[in-house]
Amino acid sequence: MTSTMAPMRTPASGADDLPALRPAQPGDEAALVALFAAAYGHTMSEPLYRWKLGGLPSPTPNVWVAWEQDRPIFHYASVPTPYQTPDAPAILMTGADLMTAPDQRRRGLLTAYAPQVYATWSQAGLPFTIGLPNERWGSRADYLGWQPLLPLAWLIYPLRPEALAARRLHLPFLARAAIVSRVWQRRWRVPSAHGIVVQPVTEADARFDLLWQTAHPRQGYCVQRDRRWVNWRFLSAPADERRWRYHLLLAYRGEEPVGYAAYRLHSEAGRTTGFLADLFTAAADEPARQALLAHALHLLYDLGAEKVATLAVPATPLHHSLTQVGFRPALGAFTVKARPLAQPLDLDALRDPAQWYLTGSDFDVI
Repeated sequence: MTSTMAPMRTPASGADDLPALRPAQPGDEAALVALFAAAYGHTMSEPLYRWKLGGLPSPTPNVWVAWEQDRPIFHYASVPTPYQTPDAPAILMTGADLMTAPDQRRRGLLTAYAPQVYATWSQAGLPFTIGLPNERWGSRADYLGWQPLLPLAWLIYPLRPEALAARRLHLPFLARAAIVSRVWQRRWRVPSAHGIVVQPVTEADARFDLLWQTAHPRQGYCVQRDRRWVNWRFLSAPADERRWRYHLLLAYRGEEPVGYAAYRLHSEAGRTTGFLADLFTAAADEPARQALLAHALHLLYDLGAEKVATLAVPATPLHHSLTQVGFRPALGAFTVKARPLAQPLDLDALRDPAQWYLTGSDFDVI
């Protein structure tokens, strides 16, 4: 996240003489988390900021800041994410926290600064940057060259249909009809003939490297889900950050690891939701996915979750497995977009779901 690279001078934009853009530096964190709170309306701790944006090595600065009158007014950050690509392993910058001070909006800061960031990443040889530009970008995503690739769709599984119905119909007594949940649980049973055992783990060790080596896609794009990435993404966030507190399950066939799942709980206003952040197996290993899903659903039910939410790309083996278990589409979906950097993009290939293994954990939305 740190760099000795000199600030980049920004030309005037209309009547504004915009301040220079520079890489974030140690000591910036307190001001940047204050900017986060002002921009998003909720807080981020300094340890979480350092973990999220400085926890993975980067070949080039991944966090850029513009300061004016001793305060940051603009922040562009991405996570340097290790990917397997059709050509070779590569770092793709995964969009994270774009922030503009509220009193500096409509000044054209993103339009002025983003091309400078992209030029730096291009010079470092990064092929493209990937992310989920939201409605705050407006038409600027198109203007800056972001190309839509795939939908990343929400799916929901009701664990306690009686509780959900009671809330929706305003009939509290329905929540006590636990027999509905007990009947519903029969859908989660997985035949034992597949010989798959699922166990909780508290550390991603050499078994995750072996799993990655044996199960990773042989073509296309996939985050390099080895022990380094799994430990960073799911286990090394600051302990007091409840949103980032995940649990891991590892599946075996005999002594061979064949898949893992990561999940967390979120409770708010008396409702508890389980989030299935990641599920990774070999593409053809449907039994392993079904075993991990059944185990995760049972655990989340026992922990009090009313429903489980997850994200998947339609027309992929993962999406098929989820719908086979009983997950159903929910309102809303993200659009995965990419912006070319050091090389042109073959958009036809990149828009083929078979070219990707994507889950919500590849971004910071689940």
